[in-house]
Amino acid sequence: MSGGRLTAPSGRPGKIPAEKGAWTGIIEGRRPLEKLYSFEAIERIALVREGAPAGIVTILVEEMSITRDRLYRIAGLPRATIDRKLRANVRLDQDETERMIGIARLVGQVARIVRESGKPDG
Repeated sequence: MSGGRLTAPSGRPGKIPAEKGAWTGIIEGRRPLEKLYSFEAIERIALVREGAPAGIVTILVEEMSITRDRLYRIAGLPRATIDRKLRANVRLDQDETERMIGIARLVGQVARIVRESGKPDG
């Protein structure tokens, strides 16, 4: 960091790249949502700037065993917009990404607590 601003690896202020493949690993199921819980703030900022692939919605719906409509209500997201982004396979905007990361981190935190308790069935 220089002068309190984020600095890209090139030395220029601006976008800090997310860990290479961070979203890809989560979307493809190679990295559990628990991983998002342990990300440092600077890593989460980079992920937000990059924008989450719309597929994160599907993963959260499956992990939480809820409907898309319920997730949209919980996150305060417009159903038509997110459905369109899912069909087009595009990234969510920063606000939508922040909301999804917040929920994903919470799901990841719960998964970690359950795993560490040694009783994954409850």
